[in-house]
Amino acid sequence: MHMRNKENELIKQWENEENYAFQGWDFSHLDGRWDEPDPPWTYTDVIKEHLRDTDILLDMGTGGGEVLLSLDHPYKNTYATQT
Repeated sequence: MHMRNKENELIKQWENEENYAFQGWDFSHLDGRWDEPDPPWTYTDVIKEHLRDTDILLDMGTGGGEVLLSLDHPYKNTYATQT
């Protein structure tokens, strides 16, 4: 019966993880629980490399808009929405 209790506890942990609601780009819930090397590029560098002032940007539900604002894109071509 001891093994069954461990299995039930593990299933509860998995269900809690499955139901965790991430907010924007805040992955702090996973701090210390995974190890992934940083890629040799950054998201903003890739975007800035290809972004033209005439492009239209849409930021959907990613948090406070800090990354979007860091792109320094013309406001008339920048849109954001939160859910």
